[in-house]
Amino acid sequence: WIRQHLALFLTVVYGGIFALIISILAICFLYVARREKARTAALGAAAAELGLMFEAAGDDSLMGDLSPLPLFNRGRRKKLTNLIVADTPDLQVHVFDYVFITGYGKSQKTHRTTVVSLRSEALVLPSLQVRPRNAFADGIKAIFGAGGIAMDQYPEFAKTHVVQSDQPQNACDFLDAEMVTACENNPGCSLECRPGVLLHFRAGKRVDAKAESIRDFIGEGFQLFQNVSDRLQRNV
Repeated sequence: WIRQHLALFLTVVYGGIFALIISILAICFLYVARREKARTAALGAAAAELGLMFEAAGDDSLMGDLSPLPLFNRGRRKKLTNLIVADTPDLQVHVFDYVFITGYGKSQKTHRTTVVSLRSEALVLPSLQVRPRNAFADGIKAIFGAGGIAMDQYPEFAKTHVVQSDQPQNACDFLDAEMVTACENNPGCSLECRPGVLLHFRAGKRVDAKAESIRDFIGEGFQLFQNVSDRLQRNV
């Protein structure tokens, strides 16, 4: 029968496989959509508990202001959502979820990260990125001369962190012993800055949608701001 009806047989088999794949993708899509909807609702409730403003759809103007920073120059389909505003009179503080996609096909990956941004005219900073070192990926980059700025004066720090900047000397000057210690005291955290803005996050990690977790994360951001402010005072 199969030989006599080969075309029909192949249509049924491959059609069934195709339908199965579509069904799996649809289930995954619905699962992610429901998970994200639940997270948005929980974050909104957490923000209300903390007495903070919440904008589920994010803020396009904030996205534009942060776009020069390295985090926002990777991948595609970039989206800033679940924005929590915790401003003070002298400091603009925003906590938000950020998502972007890298790769294609089987190599495609969705990156989801919670970020705290702090903006102030007092942040007279160099353009700088400090992030945890990835032994394999950064080792390959180093072979091609893209391993970041040499931090020979802090060999232990250089083993665990990568420093990148288009202002190498300014970056090295800014990262004095106290700032290096501040970065080492936050294992797994990344710092990105440019004049007027400072970011703190753990790449690929999102903060739990609970008031206590949000409060602690904002506290980490304020602590980093204090570390940076102290460093700027040492320039005076």
